[in-house]
Amino acid sequence: MCDLPTEIAPSEKIVRAVIFPYHFDRKKQKYTHRAFRPAPGTDRLSVIRQSHMGSDFCKAKGREIAAGGGENKRYTGLAVLTAAQIRSVGVALEDAREDYCGTHTSGMG
Repeated sequence: MCDLPTEIAPSEKIVRAVIFPYHFDRKKQKYTHRAFRPAPGTDRLSVIRQSHMGSDFCKAKGREIAAGGGENKRYTGLAVLTAAQIRSVGVALEDAREDYCGTHTSGMG
């Protein structure tokens, strides 16, 4: 059972694991907004409720995600935004506890 509140407060910190090379622009040689772009063919993006799950959980989850992607995929850090910042650009945040407690999926449309 997931004991987190279903409502996502405006001040809540939302994180996305940053993974090399997926979120890295090789031409510009820097990390970009790609971490916040959904995979082709979808308008959803998995993120973690850092305010409730804690930084250690978020880092471990990022490493776990990267480990499942082959030897060239590596976790490099966390991108952190508040729920208010995400919503300010028209993105909906939805608790998705049926997928995994502590994560939610944002609709990018």
